[in-house]
Amino acid sequence: MKHIKIDLEHYSKDDVEAVAKELLAQKVVVLPTDTIYGLSAIVTSKKAIKKIFAIKKRTAKQRKHLVLLVKSFCMVRRYCYLSKKQYDYIKKHWMHGRRALSVILRGRRDYFRDKKIDVFALIGDDDALAVRRPNNNFLLDVLKIVDEPIVSTSLNITGKVDVKNLKNIENDFKGAKPDVVVDAGILPKKKPSRLEDVRDMKKIKVYRA
Repeated sequence: MKHIKIDLEHYSKDDVEAVAKELLAQKVVVLPTDTIYGLSAIVTSKKAIKKIFAIKKRTAKQRKHLVLLVKSFCMVRRYCYLSKKQYDYIKKHWMHGRRALSVILRGRRDYFRDKKIDVFALIGDDDALAVRRPNNNFLLDVLKIVDEPIVSTSLNITGKVDVKNLKNIENDFKGAKPDVVVDAGILPKKKPSRLEDVRDMKKIKVYRA
């Protein structure tokens, strides 16, 4: 397991490029997000996404869909259907909100299939696709280089508590393990992202307040 130490307040271009290189090499990377540490991979790597589920020890019945971390609304539109009302609503919260917000939009299944991306890991039977623009400059800089969304899920084994201290990460996962750990130290305590289904703007559903 390769370790890369960074300072989220004073990181370098080399730090960003080193992490982007690992993602582009289809590695499973532990990344500091705007909420907690997460297991991540580039969306176009079926191999890495499959390994994420193996690390979390999720069965087919336990398979929750992964969140897409994006850098821009152009990237959102590549993967999701986005109306003007949805855009205005999401932009207000992503650009000015204090709390991280993940939104559920309708995924573009045809685009996923054309790009040979794992549809089943990301899009629900009802076309639901969770997306978030992270409030984290380091991640946004990584996304700019990778130029594809990064999938993200909590750093834990399904049903267990989230791993917050990376010192003993080698012992936290038995069997399949992450390939790379980006260690930014102890992250400040934050609430999980708010989760809203905005597919129907007349009836927004809040799944996690």
